[in-house]
Amino acid sequence: MKIKLKILYLGDKGNGKLLAVIHVFCRDKACVSENEFVNLFINQAGVIIQNKIAENILKDSEAHFSSLANMGQALIWTSGLDMKCNYFNKIWLEYTGRTLEEEIGDGWIEGVHPDDLDRCIEIYTSFFKRKEPFSMDYRLRRYDGEYRWIQDNGSPLYNGNGEFIGYMGHCLDITKHKKDEEELLMFRQGFERSDDVIYITNPEGIIIYTNPSFERVYGYSLNEIKGKTSAILKTGTSNDEDFNLLRANFLSNKPIVGEIINKTKDGRLLNIESSISPILGQKEKFLGYLVLQHDITRRKLVEMQINKLSKAIEQCPVSIVITNLSGELEYVNPYFTYLTGYTSEEVIGKSPRILKQDEGDKNFYQNLWGTITSGKEWRGEFKNRKKNGEIFYESAVISPVYNELGVITNYLGVKEDVTERRKVEESLKESEKLLREAQQLSRTGHYVIDLETRKWESSPVLDSILGIDIGFENTIENFGKLIAPEYYPDISNHYLNLDKLKDPLGMNVK
Repeated sequence: MKIKLKILYLGDKGNGKLLAVIHVFCRDKACVSENEFVNLFINQAGVIIQNKIAENILKDSEAHFSSLANMGQALIWTSGLDMKCNYFNKIWLEYTGRTLEEEIGDGWIEGVHPDDLDRCIEIYTSFFKRKEPFSMDYRLRRYDGEYRWIQDNGSPLYNGNGEFIGYMGHCLDITKHKKDEEELLMFRQGFERSDDVIYITNPEGIIIYTNPSFERVYGYSLNEIKGKTSAILKTGTSNDEDFNLLRANFLSNKPIVGEIINKTKDGRLLNIESSISPILGQKEKFLGYLVLQHDITRRKLVEMQINKLSKAIEQCPVSIVITNLSGELEYVNPYFTYLTGYTSEEVIGKSPRILKQDEGDKNFYQNLWGTITSGKEWRGEFKNRKKNGEIFYESAVISPVYNELGVITNYLGVKEDVTERRKVEESLKESEKLLREAQQLSRTGHYVIDLETRKWESSPVLDSILGIDIGFENTIENFGKLIAPEYYPDISNHYLNLDKLKDPLGMNVK
């Protein structure tokens, strides 16, 4: 049996390139005619050419996709019908520092933060089953080990026939955006929770934002104040010169700090400490003003009270001293200097013992210190020495000073010079002593009547003369019992008119 072989060469006339070689074998008798052979050749060549063209198109498409996928900063992935990832672009692999073999399938989940993994998988699988686009944020481990926030946007993938073949996703690193959002949230919460008034204006000074404290302090809600300027708060009591200076700084976009007087919605005037700063955007573009205000009305009132108290202390005709917890002087008023001769510079930081005349009774000072350190007030007298050596006496009240937490921070001493009073008292005591001695020698007694209580006190000599014992009640009525009956009417009339007497009265009685 004879076999015929026909060979045809398929080439490209344009470039002389051989595309294919076709061998046709047939038995001699059954061999096709020349025309049939040509038709057969054409059909086979068409199939080969179509397959070749499709193959080249696919290769070009894949190359084109790969080229596009590796452009820019997006991390791109694809997955098949089994939900397993079958492709990651070069950007993804460089970002994670892993190979395609490590990431393929479920390998990529090894880089997802453990706290985000369950949520990430749940979102992916649920949307995959519904063939719906999704967007989610999660943390992905970068090549340097740092977990970075990425936004992953996935979409269902279809072939040319409209058949679902999997998913494609692209991811962007949004860590900076996340941090910016967190910082913005912190600022927002800080503004909202601040006890101080905070508001923002546009470049024309129109209010566009106020925090809750604005309404608490001024009484205006955001809806009431929005679209207006801060002139609604102006009282007209500010000095024109100060206001013009404030306005000049305001227009020059410089930070301003100062005190003003503002008016509330109900007409109350408030002392306000205000800080105004320009808000600058990119390329120093002026966007508006940030205004922070603190209500210092109460502080101003306290300052006024302190100023009054300070002046009163400065002008007070008694010594006022303040010490720390160690007993060292921190303040002395001018009268202290006037009385002792020591200036404040000479005694600040020293102990009040600088005035001690001598060591004195140790128990006296231990009692004083124990009293005030236990939180109680101490009262007593000191015998002190002035700078010039002169002795003087002081009646003192020493008290602990507490802070707002109830903790002792200082000790306050208020001391009055009683030197002259002591001299008078000592002179009086000496006179009384001499009087008693004279009465003893002359057998002369005396008594003193209290007009309010109608009782009297007698000297020992009078008690002896009248035979008064310790159980006797010294009333005016009982005194009458000591007088002879014939003298009682005169004595009784005398006692009834004691408050009308202007001159000394003498009377002999038995």
